Amino acid sequence: MIGNGEKREDAATVCRRILDYLLTHSPKYEPACRAAGRNSKWIWSAIKKSADGHPDYMLSWPDPDDEPEQFCDLLIKCRRLWNLRFDASLRHSVEQTELPCIVNGEQQWRKDALLLAKWDNAEDAYRIGGIQDWPYEHDEQGARIPLMVPIPAAAALKVHAARSLLAHGGWNPAEAKTIDAHIGGQVLVVQAHRPAYARDVEQPDTPLRRDLATRLAELRARGPANPVPRDANGLRTIPKITAVPPDPPETEKPDPVPRPGARNATERTGPSKPPPGGISLTTGKHT
Repeated sequence: MIGNGEKREDAATVCRRILDYLLTHSPKYEPACRAAGRNSKWIWSAIKKSADGHPDYMLSWPDPDDEPEQFCDLLIKCRRLWNLRFDASLRHSVEQTELPCIVNGEQQWRKDALLLAKWDNAEDAYRIGGIQDWPYEHDEQGARIPLMVPIPAAAALKVHAARSLLAHGGWNPAEAKTIDAHIGGQVLVVQAHRPAYARDVEQPDTPLRRDLATRLAELRARGPANPVPRDANGLRTIPKITAVPPDPPETEKPDPVPRPGARNATERTGPSKPPPGGISLTTGKHT
């Protein structure tokens, strides 16, 4: 059976792992729960119990010597610390960005200047000094340290960062644009005395107008070539459909004229007809 002390230590340990993950890796809660070895929904139950004052969720963080606080209060503290860390990383990225140095698809490693000064080759460094991986630098775990190349940030990025981070210092002045647009032009008034309806205006007599009037009078006199059908009231109507004439009666075809020398109309004659007499090569009978 697990005692209350062990349960409290286990819950506090999980909460501490979650807080460390939120501060150093990602501010998302559910991935932090999975990284701490719990279900992704466990944190919501822990927050509710901590808000109710459950003693199992009292812990000291980030320093173990700090005064114990509830897990829900430490989440707010973790968010404030994350804001400070993000601000520091943003300021560092604005100054310069470091990228790993890769030459011909191979990662380059940082070399130790002291080892290069002491030893000329890897054989002497291992035989005399006991250096196994000459002349590279190594971290506390013994792994090689990659070579990073500093890349300065763009000037436009520095301007935007100064406006967002140093706005109180006068780096974010209000933008005010004043635009004066002068448009010059002239207006041409045509037929200002024209009445409301064009048909009331007396048009000038021109040769083109006289020709159009003559053609219009001829069309009105003789009527259209294909008049529109109208009923007794003068309204447009659908033309009457005349009866379709019946098909002509079928006539009997005359019998084919028999060829000369044929006994009937279907008998073949000529070069394609085999001569009479003999035996058929296909049936074996007398022809």
